[in-house]
Amino acid sequence: MQSVAYTATTLPPASSSRNLDFKTDFHPDSKRPSKTEAWDKFRNTVHLLPALNNNASEPWEPFKSKGDCEFASIAIDAKLTQANVERLLALIGKVAKGNADIETCKITVDWKKQKIPVEVHKRDLWEWAKELLANKSLAPYFEWDAQKVYRRDDDSERFVRMYDEPWTADRWWSIQSKLPNQHSGATPAPFSILLYADKTRLSSFGTVQGYPVIARCMNLPSKIRNGNGVGGARVVGWLPVLGDDPEKEGKLSYTNFKRVVWHKSFKTFIEDIGTYSNAGMVHDCFDGQKRVLFPAIFVLSADYEEQCMMALIRGPKGKCPCPICLSPKENLRDFHTKYEHRTSKQGRDLYDKYKANKGLGNDAMKKVGLRPAENVFWDIQYSDPHDALSFDRLHFNHGGLFGRHLLPELQKIIKHVSSKFEGTMGKFDAMPRWRDLNHFAHAVNTSFSDGNKFHDMSKQVLFVAQNLLTPKTSPEGYALLLVIRSYLELDCYIGLDVHTDDTIAAGEAELERFSKVLDDYIELAKTSQIPDIKIDWDFPKAHYLKHAFEDIRNKGASRNYSTRPNEGVHTLLKAAYGRTNGKEIAEQILRIDQHRLAINLIFSRISEYEAALSAQDESASNDTGAEYSSFTSSSEKFYVGSSQPITTITNLQSDHPHDPAFQDFHNVLERFVNETLPNLEGMEGYRAQLVSWQRLGRSYQVCIGYNPSGIALQTTDYLHCHPKFHHHPRYDCALVQVSDTSEAFVRLVFAFQIHLAGVDEPLSLALVQPYTAGLPGLARRVDKDLGLVRVKATPRASSIIIPLGSIIRGALLAPDFKSADHSEFFVMTHIDGDMFLRMKEWSR
Repeated sequence: MQSVAYTATTLPPASSSRNLDFKTDFHPDSKRPSKTEAWDKFRNTVHLLPALNNNASEPWEPFKSKGDCEFASIAIDAKLTQANVERLLALIGKVAKGNADIETCKITVDWKKQKIPVEVHKRDLWEWAKELLANKSLAPYFEWDAQKVYRRDDDSERFVRMYDEPWTADRWWSIQSKLPNQHSGATPAPFSILLYADKTRLSSFGTVQGYPVIARCMNLPSKIRNGNGVGGARVVGWLPVLGDDPEKEGKLSYTNFKRVVWHKSFKTFIEDIGTYSNAGMVHDCFDGQKRVLFPAIFVLSADYEEQCMMALIRGPKGKCPCPICLSPKENLRDFHTKYEHRTSKQGRDLYDKYKANKGLGNDAMKKVGLRPAENVFWDIQYSDPHDALSFDRLHFNHGGLFGRHLLPELQKIIKHVSSKFEGTMGKFDAMPRWRDLNHFAHAVNTSFSDGNKFHDMSKQVLFVAQNLLTPKTSPEGYALLLVIRSYLELDCYIGLDVHTDDTIAAGEAELERFSKVLDDYIELAKTSQIPDIKIDWDFPKAHYLKHAFEDIRNKGASRNYSTRPNEGVHTLLKAAYGRTNGKEIAEQILRIDQHRLAINLIFSRISEYEAALSAQDESASNDTGAEYSSFTSSSEKFYVGSSQPITTITNLQSDHPHDPAFQDFHNVLERFVNETLPNLEGMEGYRAQLVSWQRLGRSYQVCIGYNPSGIALQTTDYLHCHPKFHHHPRYDCALVQVSDTSEAFVRLVFAFQIHLAGVDEPLSLALVQPYTAGLPGLARRVDKDLGLVRVKATPRASSIIIPLGSIIRGALLAPDFKSADHSEFFVMTHIDGDMFLRMKEWSR
């Protein structure tokens, strides 16, 4: 088995130069001077480990040992009886120092001259904030001041603004500009909060629902904030789930009643935030500066249904169904007109009018699609809900525009065309496999409700449909493929982790194109003979694309406000429900969640302690003066697992008698060792001692194959070359650096190591089949229209050897199912943001 875990670059190709500079301008109220840094210094601050600062020799306290702490963790996961768990975790509760307080609040809500009691479970939101501020492990990572960050562009020498973390975006700057500067010797700064709320099915049959509210601190970096450990997600509330009542459901009065319940319930755990949002709280920060922190609801993360609840709008049937702007229902697909944005002041004024005269007030609120109720967020400074609500890729794109609209229309058209033509519809099961990419057997009859699966299908569907749906066989089908291709471009732009003014402008230009190709498709659909084809595309989730790039400018990269990390918490809550007795489940689930937090806190202290001990054992300097070699199995570049037994070239060729790639392997390796290797960077010593041609006969020994490595990093590609990887052949492709100025796609044949005189470490190499053959004639029209990057494989006998260090990243190549000799492939451009940007450069 041969596997290589390869860490790909995460920066856009334009930022690959080592001469890049980054400039940071801080908000004037921060009193921090601007700074310019080289790429290797930018955001590369090393903080002293808190375990050393505190001289903590027993980070597992209150347990007597690390083993006791691990036992407690196992007890939580092992579902011990409630009595035993409570005895054991009473000890863990000491760590939280009073933070386990879960309050049950009973409130009453008026409905039809009745007072209806409802129950809310909460943790104090400001107490949660103070817990984070008091955590010395987190203290170095807080960012308080708004920043405008710029990257110097190599071509134009101008500085281009970047947007990634929330504090690099405009909303943070705007909030900090509004904060009162009235404390002598202390600068004002926002304590920015993300709140997420959504119902979830706790039981396997869906009969039991929970309604958690999750908080995250936006002042912490995304790698901490979007996790579930210390500094990550925290369940701060549990809203009431009103039972379904057939006699009440659908009635306007009951619908409004549920909105009032939601906002009154929400108020129980954010009312303290309202007080501090006016007065602030003085805090001594890690950088030695005293600041006055003002809590602000920076992001409200939710699906569309929940956003309607948060904004108190009337939903998709209202006259203005967008929670952010006043676009009329009939113009939701209008991406050109700039409609007035909603504001808290507008909502409050209309509600005051409603209280003074319900008839006139209700009519006025109907015109803008608002419900007659008081919004809890009106009382929180710097927390306008319409500014805090955000575009969510998971629900609006993956499970929304594509999953609920584009894919069903494509399935209708494919069924219709397949019944008339014997086209070359590709097979999903022939698509290449990739880590964390769902593999599908069918396209036409597939249905599911998982947004992640819709996202994975969207990346593959063009390649299986493009030969069947042509301008001749189906004009409307071909037009829909153009829409899907533009959607994929938009989704990739929106999903980038680091944006610049240029990528945002490119995304907005793509939105213009999307609008045009969608209009073209609708015109064809109007005259189509396909039954039930969709013509009305004026719906909120399509409209939300209009606000996607506004949100990036205002709040940074879309991962900052995605619901995906928060929906991941639902899995933990469902597991906790399985340990309850089915009664008073909110208290039990929140208690289990608190226990898990305490364990996470202790383990984070242990990790820091062990890291500090490890750092003490290392040399003060790791710089040996040696140049980096692309052949070294550096953990920063690639990792290979333990090797298999040594074999000879003769045996290799015997094991692959019908594979042309191995027939001349000994000569290919010999030429590489003598002609290519000496001229590569880092091989100066080898070149100096190579005085004559080095012969490698068929008896030369190589160490082939690597067991699968255990690396699981966000930026890691797992590249495999094996005849039966999980019972399927798996020979992955990669993008490699073939010279200082050129790159190429290759397919791995096998990976191996050799030992050479003059080289201290074994060389990690790969035999690969290049995809650099010339393409006959001009590019096909479909390739141009759909933005497909086509490559052609060279004959297997032309395989070459490359160092593993020359691999830039893994790549997915989808077969062209119409290729006569099966040698032509398409680059799956939209597999991730890095490949997307690289292919933009490639196509220029």
